[in-house]
Amino acid sequence: MNKKRKLLSGKHVLELEQAKILTVRTKCPEKWLLTDLETGQSYIGYTTDGHLSWKKIDDDYHKELVTK
Repeated sequence: MNKKRKLLSGKHVLELEQAKILTVRTKCPEKWLLTDLETGQSYIGYTTDGHLSWKKIDDDYHKELVTK
Protein backbone atom coordinates (compact mmCIF):
# COMPACT_ATOMS: atom_id res chain seq x y z
CA MET A 1 0.00 0.00 0.00
CA ASN A 2 1.35 3.45 -0.94
CA LYS A 3 1.49 5.80 2.01
CA LYS A 4 1.12 9.53 1.30
CA ARG A 5 1.98 12.67 3.21
CA LYS A 6 0.15 15.98 3.09
CA LEU A 7 2.26 19.09 2.48
CA LEU A 8 1.45 22.52 3.90
CA SER A 9 0.10 23.48 0.45
CA GLY A 10 -2.47 20.68 0.69
CA LYS A 11 -0.74 18.58 -1.98
CA HIS A 12 -0.26 14.87 -1.22
CA VAL A 13 3.09 13.22 -2.02
CA LEU A 14 4.19 9.58 -1.98
CA GLU A 15 6.20 8.33 1.01
CA LEU A 16 8.85 5.79 0.00
CA GLU A 17 9.44 2.57 1.94
CA GLN A 18 13.14 3.38 2.40
CA ALA A 19 14.78 6.73 3.07
CA LYS A 20 16.75 8.45 0.30
CA ILE A 21 19.94 10.44 0.79
CA LEU A 22 19.85 13.80 -0.98
CA THR A 23 23.25 15.38 -1.60
CA VAL A 24 24.23 18.91 -2.59
CA ARG A 25 27.80 19.41 -3.84
CA THR A 26 28.85 23.04 -3.61
CA LYS A 27 31.79 25.32 -2.87
CA CYS A 28 29.43 27.79 -1.17
CA PRO A 29 27.20 25.91 1.32
CA GLU A 30 25.81 29.02 3.00
CA LYS A 31 23.93 30.04 -0.17
CA TRP A 32 21.65 26.97 0.05
CA LEU A 33 18.30 26.86 1.83
CA LEU A 34 16.43 23.60 2.52
CA THR A 35 12.75 23.73 3.50
CA ASP A 36 10.62 20.80 4.64
CA LEU A 37 7.34 21.31 2.76
CA GLU A 38 5.46 19.14 5.26
CA THR A 39 6.47 20.94 8.47
CA GLY A 40 7.73 24.29 7.18
CA GLN A 41 11.05 23.90 9.03
CA SER A 42 14.01 25.42 7.19
CA TYR A 43 17.76 24.79 7.27
CA ILE A 44 20.69 26.71 5.82
CA GLY A 45 23.84 25.13 4.43
CA TYR A 46 26.74 25.13 6.85
CA THR A 47 30.49 24.73 6.29
CA THR A 48 30.91 21.50 8.30
CA ASP A 49 30.65 18.00 6.79
CA GLY A 50 28.28 15.15 7.60
CA HIS A 51 25.09 15.47 9.61
CA LEU A 52 26.10 18.99 10.69
CA SER A 53 26.09 20.35 7.13
CA TRP A 54 22.58 21.84 7.60
CA LYS A 55 21.77 24.30 10.39
CA LYS A 56 18.15 24.72 11.55
CA ILE A 57 16.89 28.30 11.29
CA ASP A 58 13.87 30.04 12.75
CA ASP A 59 11.01 31.62 10.78
CA ASP A 60 12.22 35.20 11.23
CA TYR A 61 15.68 34.40 9.85
CA HIS A 62 14.09 32.46 6.96
CA LYS A 63 11.95 35.48 6.03
CA GLU A 64 15.02 37.74 6.18
CA LEU A 65 16.92 35.41 3.83
CA VAL A 66 14.25 35.12 1.14
CA THR A 67 13.02 38.74 1.08
CA LYS A 68 16.27 40.59 0.50
